[in-house]
Amino acid sequence: MTAKRALLIVAGVSGLVHLIALGSIPLIVTPDGHDYITWAQSVMDGTGQWFSPHRTPGYPWLLAGLFSLLGRGGAALLLMNHVLAWATTVLVALMAVELGGPTCGLAAGLLLAVEPWSLVWSTYALTETPATFFATAAAATALLCRRDRFAVPVLLGVLLSAACLMRPALQALVPFLAAAWILRVDAPSRRRFALGAALAGAFLAASAPWLVYAGRRGVHGFARGSNWVLWYGTAFHGLLDRGFPADAKAKGAYASIVGDGAPTNDQLSRVVTEVGAFDDPAQDGALGAWARASLLKRPGGYLKAGLYTLLWQLNAGVAGKPAMYDEMRLLTRRPFAAGAYPVAPNFQGAGHFPNWERFSMSWSGGILAPYLLWWGESAPRGLPQIPLFLFALAALVSAIFLRDWGLAAFFAGSLALVGASCALLMPVTRYALPAWTLWYVAAAWVAKRAAPRLKPLFEFLLGPA
Repeated sequence: MTAKRALLIVAGVSGLVHLIALGSIPLIVTPDGHDYITWAQSVMDGTGQWFSPHRTPGYPWLLAGLFSLLGRGGAALLLMNHVLAWATTVLVALMAVELGGPTCGLAAGLLLAVEPWSLVWSTYALTETPATFFATAAAATALLCRRDRFAVPVLLGVLLSAACLMRPALQALVPFLAAAWILRVDAPSRRRFALGAALAGAFLAASAPWLVYAGRRGVHGFARGSNWVLWYGTAFHGLLDRGFPADAKAKGAYASIVGDGAPTNDQLSRVVTEVGAFDDPAQDGALGAWARASLLKRPGGYLKAGLYTLLWQLNAGVAGKPAMYDEMRLLTRRPFAAGAYPVAPNFQGAGHFPNWERFSMSWSGGILAPYLLWWGESAPRGLPQIPLFLFALAALVSAIFLRDWGLAAFFAGSLALVGASCALLMPVTRYALPAWTLWYVAAAWVAKRAAPRLKPLFEFLLGPA
């Protein structure tokens, strides 16, 4: 098996799977997708000034460019998603081949090509697929481009900025991938300093237009929301200190909407909306202060909630602990629930936006439907995420033991992304998708290193090859 053959097989299999999905599974437009598409068309038409303090503009800008090139409609959006998911798989295979060799790279690429999470997110008008692509493209640049050309750090800085503009949580990756490239580049120390400055400059230059625009509207950084997110997680896990002298408006909203019982997702979302924390920085900060004071009083409970959050981030959460919904089941039911939505067959939630009929789709389900529905309804939880997580931990420890600090930074970054969600107590499974994707590379590297040590065991069990 050669590296070229492994990459061609992965590209072919992944391309075929996504082509089948493209022809049989519709675009699903959720309420968030409705906002993104409306924002994109507003950008194209020059009508209104869209601004959301808890969203970044990368996806709407990308959609605006796509619609300008291919026309406004669901087919163009669906095609883009599948192309980006396919490219992500190829990039992962390329990194896995580099670190693990052709055989391990082939295995990693093929597993990702048929992973249900990657496939099902390709059908949604949401940021998951493009955000994962830009994070993976940045990771591939950091890992594979080791020549001391200034074009490389500039490219890496732009890709990291694009990832953050798609999803602000990806800021957790930025210092780690930047360090991974700087530590691995073939250049003397003084040259590395200059290259690092170029990387930082490119990142800031690409991010500056949005940061300035947002700053003028009271948002410092890519987006605001970590305060209310932490409060949401604190309340969701039953850790909120009801006796804390919190903001009167927040306490009143919580008492009237939630009462004395265990809060639900819908109730907490209504509280955040009622107090105006999405748009008002003072209310956002007040919720954050309430959450931090509550967690300081119950550090043990915070740790336990963080571990539960990790289980959900690894697709292994237990229903009722906390009362979180099973995201994979929800994701796989939606695309095949024909006629379930009030506006159009593939729309979730009411409301119209310009040219909405161009995004309406019907479908047959195709040969992938039984496979995806089986994953949603019957597949063992925690697959493939828990094994990949263990590979990532093993890869980090091994890289530190070998004093390969560049690789250590690379693997640590993927774990830090999940760690940030755990710190904020956000159990939503899909937020970890970019991390899972990079963990396939860790699995390939660990498998290659472990193979010589496991060979005697296999020979003992199976006999000489």
